[in-house]
Amino acid sequence: MIDFSETIVAPITGQQRAPVALIRVSGDKSWEIAKKLFPAAGHDPNRAYFGHIVSGGEKLDEGYLTLFEKGRSYTEEESFEVSCHGSPEAVRRIVAAIVDLGARAARPGEFTERAFLNGRIDLTRAEAVRETIDAATEAQRLRATQLRAGRLAAEVNGIQVLVGTELARAEATVDFSEEIGDLDRNSARANLGQAVAGIDKLLSGYQASRLIREGLRVAIVGRPNVGKSSLLNALLGSDRAIVTDIPGTTRDTIEETASIAGYPVVLTDTAGLRVAYDAVERIGVERSRATIDASDQVWFVYEAPAGWTSNDEALAESLGRPPDLLIANKTDLGKAKLLPASVMVSATSGTGLEALEHHVEGTFDVGEGLALVNERHREDLVAARIQVEQARDTLSTDLPTDLACVDLYGAMQTLGRITGETAPDEIIERVFRDFCIGK
Repeated sequence: MIDFSETIVAPITGQQRAPVALIRVSGDKSWEIAKKLFPAAGHDPNRAYFGHIVSGGEKLDEGYLTLFEKGRSYTEEESFEVSCHGSPEAVRRIVAAIVDLGARAARPGEFTERAFLNGRIDLTRAEAVRETIDAATEAQRLRATQLRAGRLAAEVNGIQVLVGTELARAEATVDFSEEIGDLDRNSARANLGQAVAGIDKLLSGYQASRLIREGLRVAIVGRPNVGKSSLLNALLGSDRAIVTDIPGTTRDTIEETASIAGYPVVLTDTAGLRVAYDAVERIGVERSRATIDASDQVWFVYEAPAGWTSNDEALAESLGRPPDLLIANKTDLGKAKLLPASVMVSATSGTGLEALEHHVEGTFDVGEGLALVNERHREDLVAARIQVEQARDTLSTDLPTDLACVDLYGAMQTLGRITGETAPDEIIERVFRDFCIGK
């Protein structure tokens, strides 16, 4: 665990060359260090001062110093930040000077971990910091923003209020039955039913949440030379796959991530599925089938000018799963007999690609749910749901009320793990393990 007596330092911007870099220092010695590092600058909190950064009488750089009072900083601790030139060597020298003055190098995620342990944020907001940094699409950014604003924590707290209220009432009737009488079991079951509904609302958004974090995995399949690679390139906006009129040009799977309608989609252009003519192509076909099995969706591409053929039908039946989307490509060259459910596109002209965007949007739609839950949250929500339902079952029988109290107390503890209130050290360490230096 963190030793709060230590003052820590780290750059909070990237390590590459840049016009400006930012260095953060947090801990009880922060202001003492700041006054020695910026001897000629002002030192009132919550203001920025320009001056020379000095170490051992040498001027290392010039920049801005901003001091933050305890309770008004990122970590809730006394801290300061230095804005300096973004030379990696200048940053290295300044950080080394701060270490010489009594700080130590921060571990990955330690600033955010201190913010959590000092009560400024809960564990879901801490996770949101990492997700904000990693966000590569608009959907990922919006999800991280909702988490950072405390949306998931608020939902979990609301469920805890329902469960905690019934736990308190049940415990009171057990301890003071003569004074307040028996528990109104019908009322308790109804209120606990609302708690279960709240849990189900969060769980219903788990799949969409997973897809937003990891990306919707799509296998683009079809016979050779139907335009799979052209479609991949059109969706990516770049020539990632080789496009020729020679069947079997794509001899291996090609995987790229695209932002489609603001959502992350992991597109895999598979080798055309046919009888392979050589060992290399045969390996590509085998990998294509493995990709299909591991994908969230299969988009089946066929040629609009030729229409849906018996070869397309045979290939679709051989996939082992029905295609999630049928795409009639090359519509600019004509249209023959197409399947009614087909999306008509021209990968070369871009016509019809908006229909694919609508399909992706529909895949991520959670309705009344919330796409906020990750695997850690899901495990605890499922466990808490079981505990609340067990308590409801107990209250529908003649079993003693204190048995229901055991399950309700367990549910409170389990829900508290999500926000970090009752999370053990190993969960907290797991959350911060993959953070970058400076956060």
